[in-house]
Amino acid sequence: EALEDALQSLPPEEAAERFHAEVKEMYSWQDVAQRTERVYREEVLRQPRLSLRQRLLGFLHVGPVSGKLFMLLVALDTLLYWFLEWLQPASEVQMAWDAPHWRSKDQGAAVVQRQLEGSLHASCG
Repeated sequence: EALEDALQSLPPEEAAERFHAEVKEMYSWQDVAQRTERVYREEVLRQPRLSLRQRLLGFLHVGPVSGKLFMLLVALDTLLYWFLEWLQPASEVQMAWDAPHWRSKDQGAAVVQRQLEGSLHASCG
């Protein structure tokens, strides 16, 4: 019965669509990405780099059980990273190109196609 009451209190579909359109105009993924990158560059990259030992010991202050569990997970994750780095060093991985900002799907598809063809010619030649 509570579910039926909640469903009946929902706004009409037209109002929901209008609200969605208004919210859609308020945000731009390009703007969100730029603000996120700015925060990352201004705050995260300025933090001092901690050694693995310091990071692992920091988890002990999280909680009596969860801290030890998180510390174990980070240690296992680090071991996995070291193994994968040994298996395929990051220096040997081909860097991805920067994705351009395009206005239409056709323009974007054409750019990607040209870049793929350029990669093919470079790797074959």
